[in-house]
Amino acid sequence: QMTLSHLRLKHPLFSKLTMLGFKFIMDNCLLYKLKPGQYIYRENLPVGPNIYFIMYGQLICHSVDGGYFGSIMCVGHTLGEEVLLGPAGSNRSESV
Repeated sequence: QMTLSHLRLKHPLFSKLTMLGFKFIMDNCLLYKLKPGQYIYRENLPVGPNIYFIMYGQLICHSVDGGYFGSIMCVGHTLGEEVLLGPAGSNRSESV
């Protein structure tokens, strides 16, 4: 069983934070444990206010027709960062 402290040290972004900084993020976030086949979000839906950090495991991006959209996403990848970069009201470009 991995602890959050162990996951922090293995994560490329969070390993650069102090334990206090990491604890602040963990205290102010929601943690999701996905089941195989479960989606985080779907293509063509409005971009929400969330950014997702993959702490362990892997995810696959899909397009509307069910084809692969991109590479497998694993520890260190982020999802949903378009909320910071894209225009307000834009839609998701993939299903993950």
